[in-house]
Amino acid sequence: MLELCSEVVIEAMQDTSHIIYNLKDAIKLRQQSLEAIEQAQLPFLKDHLQQALATSFYKKLYSGHSVDLQKITSVKDLSRLPFTTREHLDAYPDAFGLQDKKLFRDYALTSGTTGEPVIVPYTLNDLKRLAFNEAVAFHGTGVKKEDSVLLTVTLDRCFIAGLAYYSGVTFLGATAIRSGPGQPARQWHIINKLKPEVIVGVPTFLKALGQWAVENGVDINNSSVHSLVTIGEPIRKPDHKLSALGQELESLWGAKVFSSYGATEFETAFCECNEFVGGHVHPELMLVEIVDDSGN
Repeated sequence: MLELCSEVVIEAMQDTSHIIYNLKDAIKLRQQSLEAIEQAQLPFLKDHLQQALATSFYKKLYSGHSVDLQKITSVKDLSRLPFTTREHLDAYPDAFGLQDKKLFRDYALTSGTTGEPVIVPYTLNDLKRLAFNEAVAFHGTGVKKEDSVLLTVTLDRCFIAGLAYYSGVTFLGATAIRSGPGQPARQWHIINKLKPEVIVGVPTFLKALGQWAVENGVDINNSSVHSLVTIGEPIRKPDHKLSALGQELESLWGAKVFSSYGATEFETAFCECNEFVGGHVHPELMLVEIVDDSGN
């Protein structure tokens, strides 16, 4: 398990090569009972753990804790597994991944805000998973096939978010506009020309983009934009109400504001839907366990 903090533990199920990614099945799964969802998750979890044993790190970790995969009979058995921390990723990066570099299709780097950036190789299946994750997220925000999405995030410098959003938009069947960050005048030229319904970007930049429009006589309320999907900075408080920054964006743009959070290491992001009560965990991709400060 990958330990993110003292309260939330996330198991990202990487071995999903046998999943046929499509939106119809994703929606159907989310309409099932909790028991039915957990039954669907169990083979994914077991396959994931079996794949983990192929790496030197987990082979050593599981043998040291006497982990018997044959005794994993429920997703609730997740609590019996030892933690994997971010410190482990930093200290033993070569012990986690595949050794056959011929399988790699992309390299991503973490932001490095807490230390040396971690190198995360992506296989072809990883990239399919990434696209599916974001497609389901965009669907939850109301993005439709006929929509265009302006991406004001970078796709270069081994930064995964831009690639993820681009992949998700195109997987969904919508149109991606790869504008990148910065240059408000250029962004507004694109908005006026291509008329995107949705913008993806960092909240402080989206605020600056809106303020530039006001200062330059652009009528934002008559623009094509009806939704903002934010990344990298929080726009909601713990009670799910908009923060001061989130309120500014909503007022400035006259648009719905969605919060999302993701991490390069487990190729998954959590995005709000139109209910605005927290990010969604995709059941075929991830399990979440809440623990206390003692790991219980």
